[in-house]
Amino acid sequence: MKAKIISTGEILKVGYITMLRDDDSLYNASVHDIEIIDDSTDKAIDWEQRRYEIAKDALAGIISEESIPGTDPFHYIDKDVSRAIEYADELIKHLKSK
Repeated sequence: MKAKIISTGEILKVGYITMLRDDDSLYNASVHDIEIIDDSTDKAIDWEQRRYEIAKDALAGIISEESIPGTDPFHYIDKDVSRAIEYADELIKHLKSK
């Protein structure tokens, strides 16, 4: 594992980590003896990335419609893409309202 010193920009290999216990005592451990747990709770949702992922999956479903009997086997890419984006936007609108 590596760490960057903010003030200097220097990147170093981490060998030992000093941790603070609940009782305010210090504990030194090798990086091989611990598991880093991400406990940050301020993870904002990247709606643009989510929109892309939803539209991509929706487009795959729209394109696969041609294998369903009774559906139009012809596809027009601009219409298919527009439908996929509409599905993504509507789903995101619904998710944001909750």
